[in-house]
Amino acid sequence: MKIKKLGIKSFGKFQDKEIEFKNGLNIVYGNNEAGKSTTHKFIQGMFFGFFKPYSKNKLYSDEYKRYKPWNSELYKGSLEFTIGKSEYRIERNFDKKNEDFKLFDNITGEELTDKLPYDGSTKQRIISPVIRLNSVLFNNTISIAQLGNKTEKDFKKEISETLANYEKGNDNNISVNKAIAYLEKQKAEIGTRKQSKSNYGSAVIKLEELKKSKEKAILAMDENKDYYLQVKALEEKLKELRKKKRKLVKDLNDIARNREKHIFFKYKAVEDENNQIREKIEELKKYKDINNDIYTDFLNLYTENKSLNEQLEDLKNKQEYVNNTLSDLDDEAKEVNKETKGKDYNKIVNDIDILKDRLGNIERLKGRLSEKKDVSVEKDYSSKSTTNKVINIVCIVSAVITIFMLAFSFTISKSLMLYFYIALGATVVLGIMKLVIMSVFKETSKKYDKYDTSLIRTQNMIELNEVEINKLLMDYEEEDPYKLIEILEEKSIIAKEASVNQSKLEKYKMDLEDFEGTTKILEEKISENIYKMNEILVNNNISSIEEFKDALEKREEYEKSIERYESNNKLLLNIIDGNDIAELEKKFAGEEVDQATLDTIKSNDSAFLTNSVDDLNDEITGVSAELSRINGILEESNAFNENLCVINEEIYKYENKIKEYEHKLLALETAIATINNISKEIHTSVAPSLNETLGTIMTKITKGKYSTVKVDDNMDVMVLDEQSGQMVDAESLSNGTIDQIYLALRFSIIDNLLASNKMPIILDDCFVQYDDYRLKEVLEYLHSVCGEKQIIMFTCHTREARALNELGIDYNKIVL
Repeated sequence: MKIKKLGIKSFGKFQDKEIEFKNGLNIVYGNNEAGKSTTHKFIQGMFFGFFKPYSKNKLYSDEYKRYKPWNSELYKGSLEFTIGKSEYRIERNFDKKNEDFKLFDNITGEELTDKLPYDGSTKQRIISPVIRLNSVLFNNTISIAQLGNKTEKDFKKEISETLANYEKGNDNNISVNKAIAYLEKQKAEIGTRKQSKSNYGSAVIKLEELKKSKEKAILAMDENKDYYLQVKALEEKLKELRKKKRKLVKDLNDIARNREKHIFFKYKAVEDENNQIREKIEELKKYKDINNDIYTDFLNLYTENKSLNEQLEDLKNKQEYVNNTLSDLDDEAKEVNKETKGKDYNKIVNDIDILKDRLGNIERLKGRLSEKKDVSVEKDYSSKSTTNKVINIVCIVSAVITIFMLAFSFTISKSLMLYFYIALGATVVLGIMKLVIMSVFKETSKKYDKYDTSLIRTQNMIELNEVEINKLLMDYEEEDPYKLIEILEEKSIIAKEASVNQSKLEKYKMDLEDFEGTTKILEEKISENIYKMNEILVNNNISSIEEFKDALEKREEYEKSIERYESNNKLLLNIIDGNDIAELEKKFAGEEVDQATLDTIKSNDSAFLTNSVDDLNDEITGVSAELSRINGILEESNAFNENLCVINEEIYKYENKIKEYEHKLLALETAIATINNISKEIHTSVAPSLNETLGTIMTKITKGKYSTVKVDDNMDVMVLDEQSGQMVDAESLSNGTIDQIYLALRFSIIDNLLASNKMPIILDDCFVQYDDYRLKEVLEYLHSVCGEKQIIMFTCHTREARALNELGIDYNKIVL
């Protein structure tokens, strides 16, 4: 037979795992806890399930709970194997609720399940007829687990019982030695006729005493016949009452037993739950030191960073928006600047105000100028100015004539002196007139100057206003100030919008500077938080917040498991309530709680039966009292008269008890003799072939150092020491050699009992006590047989692979 492929859907720690084996030598390597033993047990479970073999009821072995996945509702898989040219596929669902087993022809796809025999205890078809192997032979022959950890004594018993049980097709879990020891113990408890203190001997003595008492009672009965008839009637009645009482007491005992049974299974259910919880606690123990406060700090940092990242993202979005807005505003500003010729809103508004103000000023000044203008003053001033000018000329002419006349009178003729005086008189008169006219003109001139100064000032102000207006007209390249006002008012609207946009522009620029500063602060804070978070993760050996959260949940689950475990322990104490669980376990081993048990416990029959027993006790007391009264009379009349009915009842009881003891002793002696005879016959028939094969294998794996090995009927192993030529006890050899002997003995049994099957050999860390030399020897042997037998070797060490490489042996390596 060859195992081809394992399809582990959900089993133990594995989910959706496939493992393919090849013919020849396969090494399955994995560190501790990698799942080697799980894989090994999966192979066993796929073939045989996890049942206690040969039990009357369907009982699951401990492996069922041990490998049930705790993180999945599924509990199933498949296994493909070949026998000769036939290829098969097993599908098994281990889950109790959906338990199922199927066998297929893996070539044609035909389902072969219904062709297999049905096991009434497990209520499933069994694979044993196909592979010609049951679960016990599997575990004690082809499945070899860590021989180095097993004592020599245990191994001898295991091999001896395997041979005996295999020959008769029995369950290898039923120990031959234990069975004989148990039977001898049962014999000792019964004892013999000559052992007065034993159950059997004391019963014989008691029966003899009762028979003597009966003879005396019969003699007394003749003398007190009437009383004896009454006694007999009362005894019959008493017997009937006691029979009824025994029936009621039995019913009460059944109820009490069922209560005990319920207590026991309730206790076991809680205990099993506690075992599972304890395993879970061990699994979760590594999470117990996870600190909730540290997680809270981490979560706060994580939350803060999330918020900071959102703020940072929001800032970047705003920054992008501001940059886009700045670009739009800048474009609008350029367009407005072009429209307003570089003038801002305030300048335009100011220019409009200036224009309006100056034009208003001019209109006001012109009106004022019109109001100030006085024609009479101007005419008066003009006439007096003309008169003053004329008089000035006349005075000058008169003065000049006077001077000339004076000069002529001295140069030409003194007769001209008269003319001089006339001219002088005229000049004086003119001078006086001049003074008078000048005085009048001066007053008029002052009045006119004042009038003219006001006009000139007003005119100047008009001109100044016109200069400013002309300047603005030139600046804006316009001729009509009123049209310019209209233009500027239109542009002021545009300029006002541009001014608002400019304010926004300035604000956005400031915002950008703030954004950059805030962004830097946020990024620094995020970096700082990331550093702290990484530090927390590293310190707690955790890689992510999800793992942190999971670890925290595991710690919480650990704490809840501890609480549940402690609560269950208290519950167990309450359930026990003075009962001896060990005794109850012996009492109810192999039983299950059925509905009838629960119905009996829940019923009110207990109180009714108790009352009935009390009534019978009262009646029995009454009958016994009457019987005692008559017996008192009989005792007074005959000291040797006894209650014959009671004696007969006791005689009957002890005769039955003695017969039962004799029957049990005969059955026990027959069973012991049969077991011993069968064991001797088996060893006699198997020993020669077993010793020959054992010697051949030892020669190969020890390079001829130990070639002669013998196994006696007690499975004691003797080895021939080549140097001394004497047979020595295997116990005197080294541990490594003993391991080699037991491995060889196991292979010898496989070759003798399962030779036709050519079964695969499964080795689970069997070579832990082998040195490198012995390891290479046994690996060479395995290589020599792996052509016929598939070898599957589980190991957590690399030295097997290294040794195979050094030996140049091909193998299939599977890493879990």
